[in-house]
Amino acid sequence: MHGPDRELKQKIIIITGMFLVFGFLFAGCGKPKAPVRGRPVEPLVPGEETGEAQALKGSFNIKRSDVQITGLSVASDGSLVAVGSGARTVYLLERDGKLRWEKQLNSLPLQTYLEPSGSFMAVGTAGGRLLVLNPDQSIRLERRFGHPVGLVDFSADGEAMLAGLYPEDATAPDKLVVMDRHGRQLWEREFDVLLDARVAGPASNVFINWQDSAVSYLGVFDTGGKEYWRVPDRNLLAVSGDGRWLATSYDRQVFLYSISGEQEWYYTTAGQVRRLIFSENGLYIAVLVRDEATNKEELIFLGQSGERLWSTRLPDESELLVSQDGRRVIVASWRHYRDDATQILVYNQRGQEVNTLEVAGRVQRLALQADTLVLGLEDGNIFFLSLLQPAQAKPANVLEQPEKPSPLAFYRPVSFTREKDETLLVLFFYDQNAQVLIPVTRRTRLTQSVLRAGIEELIRGPIQGSHLNRTIPKDAEISVTLNDGTVAIDLPVALDEAGGTTFLSGVLNSLLLTVSQFPTVEEVRFTVGGKEKDTFGAEGLLINEGFAPRRFSRPHNGRSNYLYLPYRSGERYYLLPVERDFLSLTGRTPMEAVVHQVLSEARDLFPENLTFRGAAIREGTVFLDFNADLALLATSTDPAAVARAVLLRDAIALSLAENLPYTHFKFLADSEEIKVPPDFPVLELTVSRPYYINQEE
Repeated sequence: MHGPDRELKQKIIIITGMFLVFGFLFAGCGKPKAPVRGRPVEPLVPGEETGEAQALKGSFNIKRSDVQITGLSVASDGSLVAVGSGARTVYLLERDGKLRWEKQLNSLPLQTYLEPSGSFMAVGTAGGRLLVLNPDQSIRLERRFGHPVGLVDFSADGEAMLAGLYPEDATAPDKLVVMDRHGRQLWEREFDVLLDARVAGPASNVFINWQDSAVSYLGVFDTGGKEYWRVPDRNLLAVSGDGRWLATSYDRQVFLYSISGEQEWYYTTAGQVRRLIFSENGLYIAVLVRDEATNKEELIFLGQSGERLWSTRLPDESELLVSQDGRRVIVASWRHYRDDATQILVYNQRGQEVNTLEVAGRVQRLALQADTLVLGLEDGNIFFLSLLQPAQAKPANVLEQPEKPSPLAFYRPVSFTREKDETLLVLFFYDQNAQVLIPVTRRTRLTQSVLRAGIEELIRGPIQGSHLNRTIPKDAEISVTLNDGTVAIDLPVALDEAGGTTFLSGVLNSLLLTVSQFPTVEEVRFTVGGKEKDTFGAEGLLINEGFAPRRFSRPHNGRSNYLYLPYRSGERYYLLPVERDFLSLTGRTPMEAVVHQVLSEARDLFPENLTFRGAAIREGTVFLDFNADLALLATSTDPAAVARAVLLRDAIALSLAENLPYTHFKFLADSEEIKVPPDFPVLELTVSRPYYINQEE
C-alpha cells in the first residue's frame, strides 16, 4: 500500500489513541468476538476460460482475536509476506503461512513495506521510527523522526526512499523526507496535507500529491528536491511500475500524464473518482467510481490509451487489487453478517468474472503478487490463496446435478438448547421491505459484557441470505453503559444529522428492543455525541425522556394475547411476535381462537384450503387436527413448502404455550399422524423455556 488518503493524519491520531484506550477497556471486560467457523470456502464457479480456481496454500494466526492488521506487503514472487499488526508486532511469513520471525516494536506499525525480491522489510511506526530490517531480522537502518511515519516507499533499485510524517497535532504541517539507501537525508518539504507520494523510475523521480491552501497539486521532483513540474486541482496518484506514466483525477475526470508533464488524455466518469490503480506494466488503469446520488460504486477498467475496456457495478465499500500484468482484478467486499464474511470476485482483463469465493471473516488488508493473494482478517488470521490452481476436469457428457436445498435454508425451527460456552443474543433487523423489525437469535462466544456484545452484533448486521436489512449503518460507533438499571446509549452525531423517519425509527427501536432483552435493564436513555438532546435526527424524533424496556414476553395485563405469527421476508420465513387485543371467544374455545387467529393473519403463506378441524387433549398432549392440505405441505418435494409446515407448527405451538397451560403439541391431518420423510422436522413439539426463535445458521 502506497500513501495515505486525505484523512490519514486524523486517522493516525485516532487509531493510536484507540489502541491505547482499547488496551485498558479490553483488559477488564474482553471484546466479544464471534468465533470463526472454518477456513475460506473453496470457490463455487471455476474459471470458464482457463479453469483457474483459488486454493488455500497456507494460513497463519496472530493469536489475538481483536488485532488490527495495519500493513500487508508481498514479495514479487509471493514467497514472503510482511505483516504489521495492532499488537505492535511485525511478522515475516513464508508463502505457506510458516512464521520465519516476528519482532515486537515499541509502538504501532502504521506502514509495512517488503522489498519486491524480499531482501528487506521497512516499517514506519506511530512512535516516529523508520526501521529497515534484513531477512534475518537484524536492523539494517533506523531513523527517528519524532512524528508518526504513515507513508514509506522505496525506489526499484533501493537507492532512494521516502517517509511521510504526520504530526499528531492536526494543525501542524505534514512533511516528506527523501533519503538515500543509508538513510541520509537528501531533502525534505512541508505540506498542509501530504496526500500521497511515490519514488519510481530509472531516475528515482519523486511523485507527490499534496494540498496547500485548500488546493490540491500533483508534482514531480528529482531526488535532490528539484521540481520538474506541477499541475493544480489533482487529488489522486497512481504511477506505472516504470515511472513513465501518472494517473490522477479531479472530481469526475481521470487524467493520464507522461513523466515530462504532458497530459495524454482524460476520461470523464458518471460519478466521483474514489481510487485509481495502475497495473505494474502500465497497460491498464482500474478506476473506482461512486455515484453521489445513489452512493453505488462502479469499477471502470481503462486501457493505456484511455479507452473504456469494461465496467461493472460493485458491492458497497469494495477494495481493489490489480495484478502486475493487469490480467487479474480482485474485488473484495465485506458482506456484514455474522462472523462477518468477505466476498472475493476475480475478473480477467476483459471483465469476465472467472472466480468467486467467500472468506469466513472480515478482510482488513489484502495484497497480490504473482499467483498469491494474501488476506489479513480482523480476527488475526492471514490466509494465502493461489489464483492459479487448476480445477479438476469433468467429463463433458456428465451434467452435475445441483444439490437440493434443505427446508432449513428457508426457515430455522425454534430451539430449546444453548451450549455452555456461548451467549444467545436477540437482535432486531428490518424485513426486506423495511416494514417490521424481525427478532433473530445469534449465537456468539460467552462474554462478560452481553450488553456491549448485543450492540456490536446489531451493528454487524444480518447474515447473508437472511433477506433482512440492517437498521444501523455498519461501523457506526455507538457506546452503551449500564448504571443502576439505566442503560445510556450514545449515538454518533452523523446519525443525528440524517433524515428519514423509517431509518431513524429503525435505529432507535432496534437498539431499544435489543437492550431490553436483558433483565437488569429498567430504563433506556439516548444521548447524541455525549450530550442530552430533546430530539433525534432531521425528523425530530423525541428522545428527551427515558424509555421503558420493550420486552417480547407474555402480557400480564389480561387484556391482550401474545402470539407468534408466520412472516415472510424475501425467500425466508420468520416468527414475528405480536400482541393482539384479547381474542374473541364467541363460539370457540380459547385454543381454537388462538389457532384461527394465527392462520387468519398468515393466510397468504399457506394453501388456500388449509383448514383447522379442531383440537383434543389426551394425557397432557394437545392434538391439533387439520385437513389433508397440511400433510401435502409437510411431505412436499418442495423444501420451501416443508419449511412453511414447520413454521406453522412453531407459530401455533408457541402461541398456545404462551396463552394456555399446555406444552406438548402434535399435529394431525384428517385425524391421522403425518409421516414426514427421514431427517425432516416432525410435526410434533414440546415447548420448554427458554426457547430461541429465528436462529441464524
